[in-house]
Amino acid sequence: WSDALRLISFFGFASVLLASICLPSDSMQVASSGDGKQDVWIRTTPKSTAAPLQEVSTDTSLITDKKNSHPDEEAIGKASNSVISTNHEDSLPATATSETTTIADEILQVVSTSRIQWLFVGSMLRFCSGMCIGIWSAPYFRLAFPDHISEYAYAQACITAICGISSNIMGGLIADWISSSSQAKETSDCSNYNDDVGRKLWVPITGSLLATPAWYMAIHSATFEFSMVWLALEYMLAECWFGPTINVLQSTVNSKVEGTAQGMFAFTGALGNLAPTMLGFILAANGHNSQETPTELTGLLSIAVCGGYISSALCFAMSATSKPTSTSSKSPMLRQSTT
Repeated sequence: WSDALRLISFFGFASVLLASICLPSDSMQVASSGDGKQDVWIRTTPKSTAAPLQEVSTDTSLITDKKNSHPDEEAIGKASNSVISTNHEDSLPATATSETTTIADEILQVVSTSRIQWLFVGSMLRFCSGMCIGIWSAPYFRLAFPDHISEYAYAQACITAICGISSNIMGGLIADWISSSSQAKETSDCSNYNDDVGRKLWVPITGSLLATPAWYMAIHSATFEFSMVWLALEYMLAECWFGPTINVLQSTVNSKVEGTAQGMFAFTGALGNLAPTMLGFILAANGHNSQETPTELTGLLSIAVCGGYISSALCFAMSATSKPTSTSSKSPMLRQSTT
């Protein structure tokens, strides 16, 4: 059943990625005529070479009462309307159309910055640690404390529900506090904004580093009670990473590829799901028996989880100190302020 659940989870993450990058783009755009009025351009035949757009004018200033209007005034109004429509058609490629991009182009645009590259690597390693705990913690505690199986089930449920959710909320609150405190010192220099975004990653950096010894003590404690205390502390420290990481991802990439970036982030979770699978292959190759002592499993979980925490913290640190803009001037990734 565990292999089937891992397979279903992998395809679930893959489907999220495909759905996010295959959805059609917006079909309606608004262009300004320069005189304070707006014309709505509706895309009707995006693949047709003849008249792909139609103009639906919302300008009602040219509608006049025919009984009170002069024939010359009507002629002037029609001529003015024709000039406005011609100007819109001439400026259409610059205001209401966009270059066609492929899925590969969007993926390359997302990963064109070193900040996002390190962010994805760190997220994958962090998912590896979380997946190993989620899959292999129950078999370990069943072997380590066979007399407390029912107590462990209740304790694990409470720890996940209370400590895990609380850590997620606290991580987001701390990231928002870092952002608000930085905005108080913000200037017109764009580099300050870059640093404000990168500072949020110190939340998952700190949490992963502090969770490393907590997990080690959880699987090396002599008593069940101390083990559960360390496990609860590990959840409180480790699960704060998700919110700040998503916030940095959305604040760095261009708004046009946010869906693709979110799908790629979910795909890192699918890659992280391979870690517990590899752990199972290693145990099977060494002839591990579920009735044996958990010594071998303890060593593998120490290396896999603690190693994933430390390596992900290093990657998040590299992402926090990297430039959020692309090395190519043609595809800047930093979302600029509109004010």
